[in-house]
Amino acid sequence: MKESDSVSAIEPSLDLFIRSLLKSVSPNATASEATIVGDCHRQLRQRVSHHRNDEHVAAAAPVVHVVVADLLRQKKQDQAVAILFAHADMENDPVANRLRAYASLAAGDLDSAHETLERSIQLDPHQAECWYLLGKIAETKDNPKAALKYYERGSFFDDEQYSSTLTLAEYHEQRHDLGEAIHVIRVNLIRDARSAKLNRTLAGLLEKRATNLARRSRYRMAKRLRLEALECYGIVNAREPSRKSLIAEGRLRQQLHQYEAARETFAKAVKQDPESSISLSYLASANVDFGEIPTALKLFEKAIKQDPDRAETHFRYSRAKKFEDNAATRQYAKLLHRLIDQSKPREQKQISLNFALAKVYDDTGRYQEAWQHYQRGNQVKADRNRAKAEANIRGRSLDLAMSDIVDRAIDFFTPEIFSKLRHLGNPSAMPIFIVGMPRSGTTLTEQIVSSHPDVAGAGELSSISQIRFHASHVGNAQPSRNNPNSDRQRQYPDCLASIDAVDFKGMGQEYLDELAAFAGDAARVTDKMPTNFWHLGLIGILFPNATIIHCQRNPMDVMVSCFCQNLNPPFCDFEQMMTYHRDYRRIMRHWEKVLPQPIYHSRYEELVANPESKSRQLINHCALEWSEQCLTFHQNDRAVHTPSKWQVRQPMYQSSVEKWRKFELPLSKIAEQLNQELAAEATLTE
Repeated sequence: MKESDSVSAIEPSLDLFIRSLLKSVSPNATASEATIVGDCHRQLRQRVSHHRNDEHVAAAAPVVHVVVADLLRQKKQDQAVAILFAHADMENDPVANRLRAYASLAAGDLDSAHETLERSIQLDPHQAECWYLLGKIAETKDNPKAALKYYERGSFFDDEQYSSTLTLAEYHEQRHDLGEAIHVIRVNLIRDARSAKLNRTLAGLLEKRATNLARRSRYRMAKRLRLEALECYGIVNAREPSRKSLIAEGRLRQQLHQYEAARETFAKAVKQDPESSISLSYLASANVDFGEIPTALKLFEKAIKQDPDRAETHFRYSRAKKFEDNAATRQYAKLLHRLIDQSKPREQKQISLNFALAKVYDDTGRYQEAWQHYQRGNQVKADRNRAKAEANIRGRSLDLAMSDIVDRAIDFFTPEIFSKLRHLGNPSAMPIFIVGMPRSGTTLTEQIVSSHPDVAGAGELSSISQIRFHASHVGNAQPSRNNPNSDRQRQYPDCLASIDAVDFKGMGQEYLDELAAFAGDAARVTDKMPTNFWHLGLIGILFPNATIIHCQRNPMDVMVSCFCQNLNPPFCDFEQMMTYHRDYRRIMRHWEKVLPQPIYHSRYEELVANPESKSRQLINHCALEWSEQCLTFHQNDRAVHTPSKWQVRQPMYQSSVEKWRKFELPLSKIAEQLNQELAAEATLTE
């Protein structure tokens, strides 16, 4: 950046500075700012007209300061500088030097500004903005080391604006050092714990750090940071509530499974800004979570009216609404087409808009057009996620990564290992694990089971994945040059053979404590994270008395349903889904053979065809007495925050069985390949 181009980016806060100067002139005045500033101008003119002696300059300094600052605010730099040199003590007055620096900045003279700011802080180092401006000048002159020094010093003297502190935190954030950025803000919060600025910044940094940790499966640490961020947003929204900060708090509450509190927070955001389409959309989605579909649709429609270009609103709206083939729907489809045509081909908006339009066509029976837009949305998503996915699996193919996981699990988890490690288990029967492929009926199953008066539903918890991550980092096996297998012994799941018993049991107890937060008066709690099927071996060691329910569904229905839901890889590509489903079947066959507790296999097609008899079997497997409430699961008022949130608010229906055949023509080769694989596997198990 050229120095001449950077001056506008280094602007002192003259309005705030003038207000602080006025306190020196009239500390107890009740007059307006304009009146006091005008009085200062009159006093200075009177001094000039009466030719006051130099010895009286010091007494007039506050008046001079106000007049000069006001002239600078009016862009009258030459007049301001002339008054400074005529009436201020430039050798000993830190404020006069600060004002001289402001004039130099306005004139684009960074060297002079730097010199006079340095003189000012030598005379009085407690001037927070001087340190900040010195840092900005150093940055402009491409001297980041000097800038960092000024910001660090300025952070120590910062006023309620916290300019140096916030810039210092941003400096570390831009260099991907979130830990240091968080530390900078936390240190300053020690002296001003209620600062809205600091708490707002810290909340954002904590959320970003939590997201990074969650991507590395460090869910427990991520949760702790999110809870701290929630406290920060609580302070911000108590002191300076805004639509943006209220939405941030609401989203964070959803991540922490505080769905009712999230809905209340989104309602506050709408109250804060009734015309905000973003606030309306979030509140609408929160109402969908609780099955209040008519209310949600009205909010969505108002949001679309306020901002018809917001793609995410259209996607959420399409998920909640059942479209009919009428003039209004056709007009809405035209709007979506127009928005798609106006968006860049690989833009994020293309994903949401194509899925929304696909849903409209799907509901109205135009399946060929629906499939085209499902494909388009998934293709854009796959293209945008490809680099990220490759980084996550460290350059290996998805086939190899999944195959490795299954191979290791099959090698390690044997009946003998379960017997050897049974001392590590917790005898609690509280957990009910509901696993299976996504879109296999796990949400419906949880809704049925959690409608029982003795069962609470926790939804999809990431805790078991976190235990698996933590277990792989606390094994006792050490690398050995003499043991070629030592590296594998330190990897999961082999590390379980030498894990510290106290630590492992502590992880199990932490999980039970988390379930207890959902339990209320219930003795049992469901965890319906579908992909826990990968971790059933770990679950078998942790909780040998836990209940396991495995949801199964026609694989073609599963894959097509995943493909139509805007899910992340591997569920936006049929080749990857075939690989994933193949490994899923292989690992489930192994668990069936070796787990110490029985697995109840719940077939979706049988459940919807015979809801009462199959629901009774489900409840019986959980060792519970039958309750008629399990048949009215759609009246269960607990929040559901999964793609099936709309379906589980309806009575049992069979229209989703063989639903994939709507798109049978483009899927014929996939179906043929799948049938061949299933037939071959059936031969092996006979």
